[in-house]
Amino acid sequence: MTVSEIAQKLNLPFGTVSPHLLMMRRHGVLASRNEATLVYYRLANPKILKAFDLIRELLTSQLKAERIFAQRMEKAACLKK
Repeated sequence: MTVSEIAQKLNLPFGTVSPHLLMMRRHGVLASRNEATLVYYRLANPKILKAFDLIRELLTSQLKAERIFAQRMEKAACLKK
């Protein structure tokens, strides 16, 4: 996808997305190719998607655990009243 397409899908300004894409390319997360005035980006390695899925799974389970903890703390505070 081009920078403009990515920015549009993310509903973010071009100027915000472009530097992030450049940084990810420098660190080997993305690869790019130029066609005339357009720059197309893609994942450098498809295994990155598996890593993203794992990170999302870990964060989701952590947030659920924190929510359960907060609910228990709230119940305990109500019982003290």
